[in-house]
Amino acid sequence: STPMLIVLREPADYPTCTKGDLVAEDSIDLVVRQYASGSASKTLAGTLTATTGIACRLPGTLPNRILGAARGAPARPLAFGHPSGVIYVEADVGTAAADGTLPIHRLAVQRTARRLAEGRAYLKEPF
Repeated sequence: STPMLIVLREPADYPTCTKGDLVAEDSIDLVVRQYASGSASKTLAGTLTATTGIACRLPGTLPNRILGAARGAPARPLAFGHPSGVIYVEADVGTAAADGTLPIHRLAVQRTARRLAEGRAYLKEPF
């Protein structure tokens, strides 16, 4: 599944692939689609979300240019629209050092979870 290909675009309204709920253009900063193993994914991988968030903060990168044209450079967490909804990422990159390196001050990705199973275990009572 590596490398992962992503497609980015400026915000646009679209229905989710799960329930058909509308993701509104004004609620997201970028539309992101992930492709791996020959097909589109219903969500975004955490690593892909994190690295795209950092790329949005690096001057001159494609994500930074698309984000800048669509929304400016918001200091708040970024909202990425994916086929199943929205995922949020906080990315804070410092100013360039004399050697050209950029320090990453903060990177956080909001993840969600769903219940996978529910069960009971019956243990023997001691004699």
